[in-house]
Amino acid sequence: ALLALAAWVVSGGLKRRSLGGTVTVGALVLAAGLAGGSTGPTAFWRYSPIGAGRVDFSEVDINQLKDGIHRRNAYLVWGTDSLESAVGVDGLDGYAFMVNGKVDGNATGDASTQIGLGLIGAVLHPQPQKTLVIGLGTGSTAGWLAQVPGMNRVDVAELEPAILEVARMCTPVNQKVLDNPKVNVMLGDGREILLTSGDQYDLIVSEPSNPYRAGIASLYTLEFYQAAALRLAKGGLFLQWVQAYEIDTQTIRTIYSTLAQVFPYVYTWETNDHDMSLIGSMEPLNVDTETLKRRLNTEPFRTGFEVSFWTHELEGFLAHFVAGPRMAKTIADQEKEHPSWSLNTDDRMLVEFMFARTVGKVRTFSLEDIRTENRSRPELGDKPPVTGPYDAELMDERRGVLLAMDQNAPVIDTTQPEATQWRVRALARFLDGNLVGLLESWKKQDQTPRIPLETAMLAEALADQADSEAEPMIQALRSTRPIDADLIEARLAWRKGMKAEAVEALGRGYEKLKAAPWAYLPLARRSFSLAQEIAAGDPKEAAPRVFGFLEKPLACNYLESSRQGARMNVAYYLGLLKQAQVLEQEYEPFIPWRKSFLSDRYRIYRAAGHPLKDQAERDWLEFMENESISFPESLKAQDQEVKETAKAP
Repeated sequence: ALLALAAWVVSGGLKRRSLGGTVTVGALVLAAGLAGGSTGPTAFWRYSPIGAGRVDFSEVDINQLKDGIHRRNAYLVWGTDSLESAVGVDGLDGYAFMVNGKVDGNATGDASTQIGLGLIGAVLHPQPQKTLVIGLGTGSTAGWLAQVPGMNRVDVAELEPAILEVARMCTPVNQKVLDNPKVNVMLGDGREILLTSGDQYDLIVSEPSNPYRAGIASLYTLEFYQAAALRLAKGGLFLQWVQAYEIDTQTIRTIYSTLAQVFPYVYTWETNDHDMSLIGSMEPLNVDTETLKRRLNTEPFRTGFEVSFWTHELEGFLAHFVAGPRMAKTIADQEKEHPSWSLNTDDRMLVEFMFARTVGKVRTFSLEDIRTENRSRPELGDKPPVTGPYDAELMDERRGVLLAMDQNAPVIDTTQPEATQWRVRALARFLDGNLVGLLESWKKQDQTPRIPLETAMLAEALADQADSEAEPMIQALRSTRPIDADLIEARLAWRKGMKAEAVEALGRGYEKLKAAPWAYLPLARRSFSLAQEIAAGDPKEAAPRVFGFLEKPLACNYLESSRQGARMNVAYYLGLLKQAQVLEQEYEPFIPWRKSFLSDRYRIYRAAGHPLKDQAERDWLEFMENESISFPESLKAQDQEVKETAKAP
């Protein structure tokens, strides 16, 4: 009832009034109850991470809060109250599934972990045939593992039945996991399934939710790791996902120490800048680089690492290595000597409470700290667990790609060769959209592109200059990055004045994106600006076609807010009726509660004579009534009002 009241209040039920016109909250609640008008808690209250402290009301005014409520309600694609939890799917920027308000994975944004975590183990293991995945999620981990040659069975332990619907929705990214006869989903508690199963697995991949959530830390205990070790076949690998955000140093040391009590060899890898994979084994890992290189060039590793790590080359893969067993052993030994040493156990679940202290706070730990210590301390200096040659300098350079995946600017290491520094700068310019700067940086060194990412970067920059040198690069991308090839071809054709060819290439790219959302994120985002540019340059013929390309969402709602904005902007060139149509189709009834949007909505609906024009006016007036302005702004606004009144007839 309280949540329903709060939702009603912030949605406009309680407006600012003079003191004499104020109605008591109790009377309002009674009136609403008698009228039967309450719809109960909306998606915002059911699927937002309020309990985790990620929704901060302290610095938010009524308009900002209402905008947040509308946003969550608008982009809720699906939701249900299931066996254990309220499960929903948000479609703002790729399908993100939420469990009790907390996002536990994004179909596209978390591909580096959801695909990469399992494939790291599979490519390091000589020949995995049987795998257990704890946590279905989007289905990507299990689905891609089921594609590994020689993999006979992938068992999945999933507690929440509603997550199966999430996996069905994420079919474009998970290799149709639920249709694969090799995949066996078992509904139940992961620990219980592990303890009662008599099976032996080559890989056990534990990918639960965050350990601060009730019950999750039981998948990080000594007893759980002991059970996992008993279920590993000879040479088997146990892979533990651990968040590297909102965590302090002591918490990560406790996890290391607990895991190292069971597995004598613990390797640290990272799937991205904020997710780590701890790999436990009873025997040391040792993979021949030629064998590893060959496997990385076979499916599903080639495509899987391309879409999740942005590179499938040997050095690009090894760039995800952070530290070896000596780091874990050193931490475990130090912890054992400490007077307050304790492990995370079933009857003393420290990790749950440790995480609870740091949730929502700036982290005091980073993966880079481990990497730096591993390299700087001779007693810890483990290298990747491979034998054979590899290019260590190139591996360091590919660290920039790992950062770029999270849209973080790659760090320029001034100790690296000058040519390497220029390539890293070019990558940084690719991220920030400075294509001229990208080209200038690349030309400062003489190496030709070595991976598809570099080819795409250079091709896009050349295409933007209408340089035909981009053409062979576009063709080279077709086998590994066909979507990127189409989008770059559209840019080249448009810059060369080939309007029809540009529209055709853009259309091909978007059709592919509606089937699978695998494009380099910066390039895909810039394609929407290109689409608007093409529409503006040819309103009569190109604009209607581009408008059609943008009519339906991309696979798994990839870049949905960008698509909606681009479609609205393209509609400008097709007239007021089209603009009003897009407003109604894409944004009603949970409209963005922002000044510029509400103003444009009111103007367009009024000019088009749309049935919602009166509602748009009321919304605009409500926003302005609740708008917070500074004292100088109030004086300026009053002056303007006086001038306008004086001019009125």
